[in-house]
Amino acid sequence: MPPGAKALKGFIKPLVERLLRLPKKLSKKAKSLDPPPKALPKPKGIHPDDVAKVLDPKRLQHGTRHLSPPESNVLPKWAGKTSPKAIEDTLGPVLTKPDRVFPHKLGNDAVTGYAAKIDGKDVVVFVYDGGKNAGKLATAVHPTPQQMINWGL
Repeated sequence: MPPGAKALKGFIKPLVERLLRLPKKLSKKAKSLDPPPKALPKPKGIHPDDVAKVLDPKRLQHGTRHLSPPESNVLPKWAGKTSPKAIEDTLGPVLTKPDRVFPHKLGNDAVTGYAAKIDGKDVVVFVYDGGKNAGKLATAVHPTPQQMINWGL
């Protein structure tokens, strides 16, 4: 053995052992420093008693046109007097038990988006936050993949 090799071996071996233990210590320490995971808060939908106000019959045909044929098949084609009830039955759960709620703007109007799935299809219902139509349906859409990304869905 060359001179000093014994001393070097005595220095390197403990150093390597410490280095091998280091990731274990770091991972234990890192785990203890991480905050406990928090559950995401359940999105707050509107009260079931307010669904009829949001889905005002005067705004339904225009506000839901993107969910009816030919654009989408989430809602049936508009059929006059029977459509408001069908729309309320279909969109009511999106408003009362959304998967996600988010602020948005439609043109100059502030709206709140309520997102959920209907029969496996993504649907977003927008409700006006202010103005003469405050609390009423702005529009409802079956979002494109790009809209899903833009809205964080």
